[in-house]
Amino acid sequence: MSLFNHLGRAATAAKEAALEQAALHFLKARMEGWGKIQRLRIDSQQKLIAVEFELNGEREPIRAALRNYRLVDEHGKTYLKGGEVETSREWLTVLAARWFEHQGVEVPRAFKAAL
Repeated sequence: MSLFNHLGRAATAAKEAALEQAALHFLKARMEGWGKIQRLRIDSQQKLIAVEFELNGEREPIRAALRNYRLVDEHGKTYLKGGEVETSREWLTVLAARWFEHQGVEVPRAFKAAL
């Protein structure tokens, strides 16, 4: 592996680590009162977002992964859409797949370039 490839991979890893920390902070604030994020992994090269979270009242953590997502600009906003959804709850997989296909999730401007 060339020095440039090594540096490029290191830069990507650093960018994704910073993005994960910022996203964790963002998501923790929105989940306050009904659950908490345990783990978050973002791999922008592979177009993968994986999360594990605990919801109040649930016995076991919920795991979810979104693969092959795409960023879509609509009406001046950016949305995370499409892709393949897999969760640890069958009903949630169906719901999330429909949501990401049609509605998507708005991406804050600060995260758009890193995804």
